[in-house]
Amino acid sequence: MHAAASASDTPSASTPSPSPHELKTALSLPSSSDATPVAASPPTPSTPLCGPAAVAVVALYDYAARNEVELGFRSGDVLRVMQRDSADWWLARREAPAAAPAGQTQTQRESGQIPAVYVAPVLARGRALYDFTPSGDAGSAAGQLPLRAGDEVLLTHMPDGGWWEGFCQRTRGVMPANYVQLDAE
Repeated sequence: MHAAASASDTPSASTPSPSPHELKTALSLPSSSDATPVAASPPTPSTPLCGPAAVAVVALYDYAARNEVELGFRSGDVLRVMQRDSADWWLARREAPAAAPAGQTQTQRESGQIPAVYVAPVLARGRALYDFTPSGDAGSAAGQLPLRAGDEVLLTHMPDGGWWEGFCQRTRGVMPANYVQLDAE
């Protein structure tokens, strides 16, 4: 469990942005079994990315915004990177507005700083051609992603060898490459 950021942790106009070395030092993986990265405070925005340079990314982990400049998101959310402020923090917006729970008003920000280590680029999008149910014992089926024909998939790793990694229905896993029809770009 991470402690909440104090007022002194929040960047302000009078606080200088951390150097790239300070950011790299502040980024670390926790030593516990929780593999969610821990990120430093974001720097101020700098390099804009527009049009085709804007990159779609998918969240690998849940992230709770710690201040008013950060964007919180859930694993599986698709974001569009608008600025790469450093190697560690990027300005992004939601590709689609976050859905508010039934009976609640939408209060979540639609853009803000995100930690780069929490996301992966979307290399391709596609649709499942067939249903796929992980088979075999629990060990061999671990990490396989169930698919239903017509499901949208977001691909984050597409090595040769017959299995691709990505997301379907906000769940991350591997799927047989020949079960996916890539969308035309």
